[in-house]
Amino acid sequence: ALPIYAEIAVFGLDTGAAILHTMDPRTRDTLLDAYIEKLNTGKQSRNIVLMHSPDGFEFLLRRLKETQTKITIPTIMFAGHTHGGMINFPWLVEFALSRIHVLFWRYAWWYRPEEKYANTGDLLLYVGNGMGNSPEHDYRLWADPEVIEFFL
Repeated sequence: ALPIYAEIAVFGLDTGAAILHTMDPRTRDTLLDAYIEKLNTGKQSRNIVLMHSPDGFEFLLRRLKETQTKITIPTIMFAGHTHGGMINFPWLVEFALSRIHVLFWRYAWWYRPEEKYANTGDLLLYVGNGMGNSPEHDYRLWADPEVIEFFL
């Protein structure tokens, strides 16, 4: 349990418009290294990271593994973008996610670093269904919109 007056740091990671995918890799690595440094320094007992697309989670995990670094302060991340897949047929999930350009195939739920990213720190990601749909496709089929409330 956290002390009554524990400090929590809130960060944002720009993952909109596939910026991490299209950025020069050296620039991206420099920015991710600086980001990791910020997550690991300060008086906070927890970090919260907000991002649009869950792809930022994978980029961060890859960089932690490449540099053999770990996040030393427990960190929870929140993302959306997938709209719950918009179409929630179990056999259509992969197709639906491919249509919305989610590189790392995250879907709505909780994620911890996979085994290939062991020893990267105490990280947890929640990908929410969200409330909307895309401008090109104005529908949601069995992918209920959601508003999530978390208490820390």
